[in-house]
Amino acid sequence: MASVDQYAPCPCGSGQKFKWCCQKVEAFADRANRLAENGQLELALSTLEEGLRKNPGNPWLLTRKAIYLLRQQKLEEAIAALRLVVEKQPNHLGAQALLTRLILGTEGALEGAAQFQRALTAVPPEFRSSLGEVARLVGSYLAESGFFSAGLEHLRLAERLDPKLEEPVASAIQSIASNPVVPIAQKDAFELSPPPPGLQGDALSRFQEALGWANDGLWSAAAAGFETLSANQGAPLDADRNAGLCRLWMGDNGAAVASLRRAIAKMGNTTEA
Repeated sequence: MASVDQYAPCPCGSGQKFKWCCQKVEAFADRANRLAENGQLELALSTLEEGLRKNPGNPWLLTRKAIYLLRQQKLEEAIAALRLVVEKQPNHLGAQALLTRLILGTEGALEGAAQFQRALTAVPPEFRSSLGEVARLVGSYLAESGFFSAGLEHLRLAERLDPKLEEPVASAIQSIASNPVVPIAQKDAFELSPPPPGLQGDALSRFQEALGWANDGLWSAAAAGFETLSANQGAPLDADRNAGLCRLWMGDNGAAVASLRRAIAKMGNTTEA
């Protein structure tokens, strides 16, 4: 008999029902799990490989493989296995979350933040709350690496994604806010500019769309949207300002400065803020 209810969420973390996802590889996963529990990781990995030969690219087997490789401290091989999952199934929540964590630990805060953007974009909106803890972790890494504005905004996003994180997020934000080493300007919570008065038609729709992405934490997509608007003649400085903030929140300080400089240049001699 199957050890997993066929209509339960698949243990691979895809978000699909087990019956329509990984039921056909359950025997390989169970056998590998028993071997791993007995400390026989090499045999467990061999069992998973056997299953993958018959079911290439299966997300459950590949994710299990990554976990067993991690136990052996084979980080690069584990990352490679998870990349195979998200290449074939970008909306795979479990693989995206674990891949982000591993990239944070092996490649650093900025690469981890970039991977988090890919994960947040790929995962369906109804499952994004499960990435709240990952957002908190990315924020902590960014702050520890000196990207304080980006770190704080990831922490605020973590709380929006998963309100249960209110206490640890509040504690982390307070720790940064009370740190005398952090410049005062990098402790501020900046607000995105709303659509400027007079903006109409397609430009208004695209501005609002980019705002929606930014408010959901999809800062990479939002920045690209604002930058597309900025390229149009007569574009409002608000598009450049918002693009700059989105880049800042991803830790891309160079691109953030470039966007904000474009906004300042468009101000000219006016007193517009």
